[in-house]
Amino acid sequence: MAFDQLSLENQFSAISWLAARSVQRILTHVDPMGHSITHELNHLCKLIRHADNRLIILLGHHDRERCLRYSAAVRS
Repeated sequence: MAFDQLSLENQFSAISWLAARSVQRILTHVDPMGHSITHELNHLCKLIRHADNRLIILLGHHDRERCLRYSAAVRS
């Protein structure tokens, strides 16, 4: 996914840039670099907070169970 190819730091500016151009959704694996689930979840929460309802961060992951755990953790 193109968004995931950006450095973690550049993802924040990309969200702002895309939101300013009326993009409504971003699909991400969160962090394909193999970091721990805690690191990935922390980053996902930061992305969602930064998006601030300007667009939707959609979580896609090749591991369905991991994706479900992320989704449940973000909602809590």
